[in-house]
Amino acid sequence: LFAIWTVQTLCQHLVTRCRQQVSPWLTRQILRGLRYRFRRPKVSPRGVDPTREAIHQQIGQKIAQAAPGTAVLVEDETDIRLFPILRQMWMRMGEQVELTAPLSNQKRTIFGAIEIFTGEVFYRHFPRQRTVEMIAFLEALCDHYAERPILLIVDHASIHKSRALMNWPAAHPQLELAYLPKFGGHKDNPVEKLWWHLKGYAAANRCCRSMEELITVVTRYLDSLTPEGVFQLVA
Repeated sequence: LFAIWTVQTLCQHLVTRCRQQVSPWLTRQILRGLRYRFRRPKVSPRGVDPTREAIHQQIGQKIAQAAPGTAVLVEDETDIRLFPILRQMWMRMGEQVELTAPLSNQKRTIFGAIEIFTGEVFYRHFPRQRTVEMIAFLEALCDHYAERPILLIVDHASIHKSRALMNWPAAHPQLELAYLPKFGGHKDNPVEKLWWHLKGYAAANRCCRSMEELITVVTRYLDSLTPEGVFQLVA
């Protein structure tokens, strides 16, 4: 009947279907007693990769067999928008905080990678999220690590599987790509947790006057991370 079951809709349902008049207060107490709570759902994966464990073992073998000095990184992307992310906050009763919406909801994409042994975060921001930007990120990553070999672990996003990107390492032997199991990006990729904390700091309930100001906040956050802080965030 409803996409969102609230206390009011449950009370309405009890009246129309069960002929039971129950107050919202009592309904809420019953729900709490049955260990229900009102919170956001989450999107679940479309399926489970049947080769998940085997892929994890293969990645583990690649890491163990990597040449000395290899930089082993896990990579992901996220979008940041000028329109603030709304999250719960403390405010006085009867005085709901109002956040001024920007005139246009501009967007930028942050490409980031975490070095799994050192906790170093390497990132770049681009106007869009396409294969051309992914290749530009890889070029910057190779420059950053100079002549060191790179093992880059990525998920199955479309920009990671395009023909141009999959052919790119052949001309750049410094870098090798390894793919996480399908359908498990949010579960298997530790960079996702970094993005969650980043958005809580840089974008949640924050009204930036321009995209440049928001990028400055994002940069300040990422540059302030210590290896210990990174490992705590993604543990």
